[in-house]
Amino acid sequence: MAGGEADAVVALGRLVGQGLPAVLVTVVAVEGNPPSHPGAKLVFSGDRVVAGTLGCSEFDTAGAALAAELASAAVGHAGSCRPGARSGSPAALRRRAVFG
Repeated sequence: MAGGEADAVVALGRLVGQGLPAVLVTVVAVEGNPPSHPGAKLVFSGDRVVAGTLGCSEFDTAGAALAAELASAAVGHAGSCRPGARSGSPAALRRRAVFG
């Protein structure tokens, strides 16, 4: 895991450990020659990016908007983000987006 991705994972763990809401945005595939790569990570909490990058400011802005949308959708769900959350549970909301 590259330095930026490791920093994002550490930040996510810190936020979850403090009981704070957080969204992890991860690039899973790329096409063409974008300024990103599979595995790039960005952590969003509150109303800001707290760690990581998706490769460029435009992707980061789009990733932050997606994270804010997911965080908003999670409001009112029981439970909190936690390691090992199953897909479909309130703590593991997933969304696919294509940037570019």
